[in-house]
Amino acid sequence: MANILITGGSRGIGAATVRRLARDGHRVCFLYKESIETAHSLSRLLQAEGCDVVGVQCDIRQGGQVQMTLDALRESWGSVEVLINGAGISWNGLLQDMLDAEWQDIFDTNVHGTFYCTRAVLPDMIARQKGVIINLSSIWGSHPASCEVAYSASKGAIDAFTRSLAEEVAYSGIRVNAVAPGVVHTDMVEQLGEETNAVLHEEIPMGRYANPDEIAGLIRYLISDEASYITGQVITMAGGFVI
Repeated sequence: MANILITGGSRGIGAATVRRLARDGHRVCFLYKESIETAHSLSRLLQAEGCDVVGVQCDIRQGGQVQMTLDALRESWGSVEVLINGAGISWNGLLQDMLDAEWQDIFDTNVHGTFYCTRAVLPDMIARQKGVIINLSSIWGSHPASCEVAYSASKGAIDAFTRSLAEEVAYSGIRVNAVAPGVVHTDMVEQLGEETNAVLHEEIPMGRYANPDEIAGLIRYLISDEASYITGQVITMAGGFVI
């Protein structure tokens, strides 16, 4: 069983992944920014089931805070063997109406946070000549997304980051992949509004949104030994949705 670090682990796909992997017997630490009660509830639930799981509050937008958190975690918990970069935010609206701070927050969370966390775990992975990194992307990273320009651009950056890093660290025995979901039942999707959600349902061949547990299932496979020859891939999971 592995020591697994999951960012954005208190809600949505992150929380589903925490539950799935903790119940598989892995040691799981998840990071969260603000959802204190939600994070504590998740930890208590899984600990009551006998799972080895802990939630740690950390703002991944701050590189120094990430490094201090990972240093403390290494001392008390051990080195991270699997990193799942699941934290992410979106913004919906016309680009011309977007404020500088809103654009910056998207990239600080979705891109810079992924960089900070990855950089912090790489030295130990390279020393062991083994490790797995999974980045949470989106189909909007490779397809046009009107009114979500910043989000789409940030996920496009994650796709490029994933492929380039995979090539860089493959000789060190480290695999790097990304999961690019379509529309998933999360709080983020609820913000789109009833009309937009109705249109999206009609455009998805399977006629429904993904469940976070389904995304967690793919992540579970990608970190397993069964996926030992898969690296540098951005894997779409969108119910046949093609733009």
